[in-house]
Amino acid sequence: MSEITPTNSTPLNISGIVLNILPLQTGTSKAGNPWQKQDFILETGGQYPRKVCICLFGDNVAKFPLAVGQSVTASVDIESREFNARWYTDVRAWNVVYNDQPRARRHKRQRARLQPPTISPSKLATMRIKKTPTGTTEKKPNPLYRPSARRKERVADEVIRWIVDIALDPECDMTVPSLCIEAVRHFALTYTAKSLQAYLRTAPYYRENMAQIRANQLELRRERSMQFHNSDAIIFWPTWKLVERGYLVKG
Repeated sequence: MSEITPTNSTPLNISGIVLNILPLQTGTSKAGNPWQKQDFILETGGQYPRKVCICLFGDNVAKFPLAVGQSVTASVDIESREFNARWYTDVRAWNVVYNDQPRARRHKRQRARLQPPTISPSKLATMRIKKTPTGTTEKKPNPLYRPSARRKERVADEVIRWIVDIALDPECDMTVPSLCIEAVRHFALTYTAKSLQAYLRTAPYYRENMAQIRANQLELRRERSMQFHNSDAIIFWPTWKLVERGYLVKG
């Protein structure tokens, strides 16, 4: 069995992977000088790996920063001392050589490169297609594009003015839901007539003329009910409705 006797000409080197880094220890010596000590666990390779607790002392803590997963070679001095009739062995590193970069950081960089670039829907909508052989540029509609809320609000204000102006006309023969359906078709809006009607109730221009619009709508319903009452459509009513309205007597 061979023994290793480290001298100034043959330093003792321990190679392995940093398994753990213990908390930094600080204090003040009897002479009043501050000191710091950093312990780390190094796992050697081979068929039977060993774990060795090595410490960095003083300025070497900042000089040789370590990370878990690094492969390093530490040049150490081994010293034993007695305290209260007990002996303690200290493995102190005075030089550290980095064999490669930390494995964890290398994996993170590889994952970051594999991530695809993110493009917002607004950028996708404004992207130009490559030039055609004729030299012209074409724009194709993007299915991911949706108009922004500001654009929706600006278009809705114009549409609401159009709906309110027609509804205020005494000769108008369309209800407000029908006007919303017609507005969606006329202006080619991206939202439905139901959502337009919900937005219409909160619009200031509609709320200012809401009383007059309701009066016109009520008068329109009365006219339609009278037209239906006087029309020949009564023949299509069911029996229970004819009895309820008094057009048919039981027995």
